[in-house]
Amino acid sequence: MTSWWTAGAGAMVIVAALAAVTTAAQSNEEVTVRTVTTDQAVVIRSDGAALLLKKGAGCPSLRRYEGKQVVLSGPALFPSAGSRLIIPDLDQECRIFTSTSIRN
Repeated sequence: MTSWWTAGAGAMVIVAALAAVTTAAQSNEEVTVRTVTTDQAVVIRSDGAALLLKKGAGCPSLRRYEGKQVVLSGPALFPSAGSRLIIPDLDQECRIFTSTSIRN
């Protein structure tokens, strides 16, 4: 018979393993900020592709980063749900709700 303590420890190991897999699937990419509005930003990837991002609050200084680099962070297939835009120098980040490829 398994005690509640051993069963609980087993569940914690499973949760820790799932967290490690989720973290390992994260991807970061430096992008250049082209334009910023209140809830949207256009960024340019290193391959020249432009993305229109609908973003949440949390990056109040993003407008000052037009022409500078920031980081897109999220799942390996991003930008998608769960992605974030990060200004590392200022320790600011905001959630990305949607992203659309646009003509550069």
